[in-house]
This record gives sequence, structure tokens and C-alpha cells, in this order.
Amino acid sequence: GLKMAVDLPGIDKPPTVKANAVYNGQPVTLEVTGDNTRKLLAADNFQLIASVGSPHATARYSGAVMRRPTPGLDGKFDLQVASVGRLLSWVEMPLPAGQPDPGPLTVHAVMSGDGGKATLKEARIEGKAIRATATGSFDSTTSVPAFDAVINVEQADLNAYLPADTKQPARAATP
Repeated sequence: GLKMAVDLPGIDKPPTVKANAVYNGQPVTLEVTGDNTRKLLAADNFQLIASVGSPHATARYSGAVMRRPTPGLDGKFDLQVASVGRLLSWVEMPLPAGQPDPGPLTVHAVMSGDGGKATLKEARIEGKAIRATATGSFDSTTSVPAFDAVINVEQADLNAYLPADTKQPARAATP
């Protein structure tokens, strides 16, 4: 069952959304708040704080959402996964039989936007089988849009994170 509470206190006050649900026997929570309703509906950009949580993973974004001139984000995003193997089993995409759980995984990103320019100031992915950083930018203000990125991969065994092939038997993650 889904339980949701939406608070709309007025056009000049921030609305909030809180929701709780159960997915495959585990609780999932959602919380969203931001600028006042007037700004959410009409402004080119607005502030937003959003989080989704479960026993297996949490994700959070805090910052601005830009609609125009170029859609983008100007804030921080964080994802924390306690166990990739358990998360994949929970969402019914388990790792292949016999493959060890790659354990925890974290993702952190700081983005900024200014008009038609979007920048990935910092991005970091860290886990037992992966470690990478990135920066990048996209500029749509020029006659030919420009994209630039620098990606540093220190370690990447992506197979450690791939779910089982649907043609092969899968295993459930061990607690």
C-alpha cells in the first residue's frame, strides 16, 4: 500500500510531498519540498530537495532545477547503496549464481547551470569494483553546442555490478 501526504499551504508557501510504500517486502520513503508553489509552477528555475530511501539504497538531490533556457540541475546528488547484490535481488535483477556481492556503492555529483551552460563540477563513483571521477560541461549558447568531459577511471570491473543473464539461473544475495 502507498501512503502519501501532500501539503499545499498556499501559492506563496512551499508544498511538501511525503510518501511511504512497501516494495518486495521492504519500506520505501519519498520526501520532496522546494520553493513556493508560485515559483514551482512558473519560474525558469526553482529550488528542490528530494530524497528516496529504502533499507538497500538512499538517493538525495538538493539544489535548483532549471527549465529554461536549457533544462538542467544546479546542486548536489548523492546515492548510497549498502549492498549492490542485495539491491539487485530486491529489484528482481539478481547477480549471476556464484558471483560475489560487490558490496557498497556511493555516487556523488555536484552540478551547476548558468543559462545555456551546464557543468558537472565533480562526480565520483566508489565501490569495491569501481572507482572513477569525472567533470564535464555542455554549452548550448554557441552556434554549435559544445560538450567537454574528463573521465578518470582508476578501477572498473563493471561485470561485478551486472545482473544475471535472464537465460542463466540467478542466485539470491546472502544476508
